[in-house]
Amino acid sequence: MKKLVYVLALLLMGGGSCKKKEPAAEPMPTAEKPGMPMEQPAKAPETGMAGPMMTEVEIVPEGGAASTMISYMDGKNSRMEMYQGAGADKKLIMVHLMKDNEMYMLDPANKKGTKMAGGMMHMGGPAESQTGKYETWKEWMDAEGAKAGTNVENKGAENWNGEDYTVYRVTTADRSYLDYYVDKNEMIKRWVVYDGAGKKVQELRMLKFEKNAAMPAGALDIPSDYQIQDMKMPGMPGMNR
Repeated sequence: MKKLVYVLALLLMGGGSCKKKEPAAEPMPTAEKPGMPMEQPAKAPETGMAGPMMTEVEIVPEGGAASTMISYMDGKNSRMEMYQGAGADKKLIMVHLMKDNEMYMLDPANKKGTKMAGGMMHMGGPAESQTGKYETWKEWMDAEGAKAGTNVENKGAENWNGEDYTVYRVTTADRSYLDYYVDKNEMIKRWVVYDGAGKKVQELRMLKFEKNAAMPAGALDIPSDYQIQDMKMPGMPGMNR
């Protein structure tokens, strides 16, 4: 499940930057405190299937203004649009393209952008477990819980926006945690990020998810009137293509 990983990693890394630095805490036990057993044979979420897809995610920082991200992914190619605000009044502020193993960051307001080799940016974060490595939720959560200083709990059922979800909580050594809301179809529809003091930092809401959604025509094109700066770095193998 590597496609949505890339999207969610960007989102969750952004959420991490909002966290306040917490005092050092003792690592949380894992084997001694494995959390509630998860015996349901839930399949892994379909948010990382092999075919093309389209997602729309709303990002809501606690006490701040919402933003929206719309992404199209097909193989190694992708287009991500970041908007200020949500709904019909949202404003496009950034476009991120991946094509031909190269990455473009475009600034629509100023008609400028940068280009660099795709390998220059490593994506990671809490979402990188969604790589297709695990076939069931239980396998994924067991693997998370086995990490040093990490604790996993099945928090049970919770109703959100009129729909029932199973909530999985992954807590790290600094006592910050992330709640995954999984619906009856085994789709993650909501992520809620908390800091080490238990204060909500932000939440992400999956507004739209379409399997086999074709990328719009011209989605990977660079506008001819944009000024693009090539960020090649001399002397670094594989960066000067």
